Amino acid sequence: MNSVCLRHQDRPAVSRCKLCLKPVCEECKMETIDGIFCGEECKKKSESQKSTAIQTEIQVMLDKQKQQKGILKNLFGYVTVLVGLSVAGYIAWQYLLPPSLKIQIKLLVSTFLKK
Repeated sequence: MNSVCLRHQDRPAVSRCKLCLKPVCEECKMETIDGIFCGEECKKKSESQKSTAIQTEIQVMLDKQKQQKGILKNLFGYVTVLVGLSVAGYIAWQYLLPPSLKIQIKLLVSTFLKK
């Protein structure tokens, strides 16, 4: 690295700030687990950006989870309606339709299935 520290013009830069990319000397560099920064301000901005990114990722995951629950809820609703209609149809067939109408329906269905 051929640049010099911005605060100490007489010292060679050993690194650059992760956030603003300013060259820093050994004395000025602030090394953290997230990288090297030129000072407290850039370190705090970086932490804030990281926190915002994590919160965004959590919100995206929660939204996906909510969407999946909505799909399952809708599917359960459709299945419930289908079962209810099936039961209603069975009851109507067994107890409400006159035998002559049942015979006509059976003939109609068998004719339709043969085609």
